[in-house]
Amino acid sequence: MESQEQNNHNLSRGFLDRAIQLKIESKFTEAIDLIKKAIELNPYESLNFFHIGHCFHLQKNFDEAIHYYKIAIDLDPRDSSSFNNIGCCFEEKGLYEEAIANYSIAIRHNPKIFDIYMNRGDMKMKIGDYYGAISDYSVYQKNFATSPKVYLKRGLANLKADFKSKAYNDLKMAEGFGSKEATRIISVQNLSSFAPSASNNSYQRDRYSYQSLNQSIYQSNNYSYLNESSSNSQRNYHESIRYQNYSYLTRYFSLSELYKNAIKDSPRNNEIPNSNTNEINTTALKDKYIVITGTIPGMKRKEVEQLVKKAGGNIKGSITSATNLLIAGEDAGSKLNKARERSIQIIDIDELNSLIAVKSTIELLHLWSELDEKETYEKLKKESVSVEILKLLVKCNINKIRRAALTNKNITLDIFYKSSAFSDSTAKLCKFFLQKWGQF
Repeated sequence: MESQEQNNHNLSRGFLDRAIQLKIESKFTEAIDLIKKAIELNPYESLNFFHIGHCFHLQKNFDEAIHYYKIAIDLDPRDSSSFNNIGCCFEEKGLYEEAIANYSIAIRHNPKIFDIYMNRGDMKMKIGDYYGAISDYSVYQKNFATSPKVYLKRGLANLKADFKSKAYNDLKMAEGFGSKEATRIISVQNLSSFAPSASNNSYQRDRYSYQSLNQSIYQSNNYSYLNESSSNSQRNYHESIRYQNYSYLTRYFSLSELYKNAIKDSPRNNEIPNSNTNEINTTALKDKYIVITGTIPGMKRKEVEQLVKKAGGNIKGSITSATNLLIAGEDAGSKLNKARERSIQIIDIDELNSLIAVKSTIELLHLWSELDEKETYEKLKKESVSVEILKLLVKCNINKIRRAALTNKNITLDIFYKSSAFSDSTAKLCKFFLQKWGQF
C-alpha cells in the first residue's frame, strides 16, 4: 500500500502540473491557488515555490515573486533558475547592480544557461560597464553564432566603449543575419569608414577574438566587485587596456603545441581510458565496404553484420577492388588470401570493437597526436571527425588544416544546432564562415 508521504507527493505533483498548464494559459490567479494546495501537501519541494514565484512575476508583482523565489533557493541553494528570475525582477525594479549579483550567482551554479550571460550583459550596459557587457555577450555569441541580436548588442557595447572597428564588424554580422537596426546604426554612426581592409586576412580572422575578455574578472563569476570602492571608470580603464592590448593577438598554434596543451589540460592526462564499447560511433565505418569471413568467436555472423551496419558500414559478400576492410575470424579461407594480395586492411573482432567504439576526448587526442600534417589533412577531408578535435584544429597555424576542419560537416552542426538560425541554408553558413574567418 502506498505510504501517506508518497500519496501527498503524487497529489502535490498533480496540482503543480495543472497549475503549470493554467500558467501557460495566463490564468495566474487560478494557478497560484492550485500551487498553494501543492505546497500544503509538500512544503519541501522547491519547484512549487519557483512556479508560484513565476506566477507573481508574470503578474508583475515583483516583491512577492522574489519572496517565493528565495524560499525555492532556501530549499535548493543551487537553483540557478530562481537566481536568474530574481535578477529579472530586480531589473524590472531598476535595481541593476542587485540584478547583476543574482545573474552572477545563477551563472556560477549553471554556466551552461547562456541566456543569463545576455541578461547580465544588458545590466552591465545599464551601469556603464561596457567591457563587462562585451565579455558576457561574447560568451553568448560563442554558443549562438548566427544570432543577430548578440552581434547587435555587442556592436552597441563596442560603440559605447569607443571600439568603432569592432562595433562595425559586429553590426555588419548582425546586418548579414537580417538585422535592419544594425543597418540603421551603421549609417547613423557613419561606421563604414571603419571597415577593415579586404586584403588583411589575418585581421579578418581575429577580429572576433574576445578571448582576453572571457578571462576577465567579470567571467570569474565573483560579484564582490559590486562592493568595491573603486569607481566604474577606474575598472573600465584597466579593462580597456587589457582589451586593446590582447584582443587581436593571434590564436593559432602548431599541431604539436595544440595536442600537447590539450592533453595537458585534460582532467585525465595521466592515463588513456578504454573506449566505451557499449556505445557505437555511427559514422566510424561510413561509406566503407566490409567483408566478413570465417567463424567469429562468441558471435553469430548476423550479430557482427549488425555492428557494422550500426557503425555506418556496408556489408559485401566478396572481395572486390571497392572493399575497404576484411573482418577475419577462425578458418578464414580464400577471402583472407585475396585481401592480403590486394593490401586490404584485415582486422579481428576485438579490433572491430575498438574501431567502432565511441572514444573519450583524451583517447582521441592521443590518437590524433600521432598523425603528421599530411595524414591530419587527409583525415579531415575524408572522414566525419569528432567535434572536440575539430574545435582544436581550427586553432592550427596551418592554413589548409584549419580550413579543412571548418568545412568538415560536424563543425557546422556543433556551432549552429542551438542557434536561432539553425534552418539557415548551406550558402548562409558558408557566408558566415567567410565573414568570421576571412577568405583563405
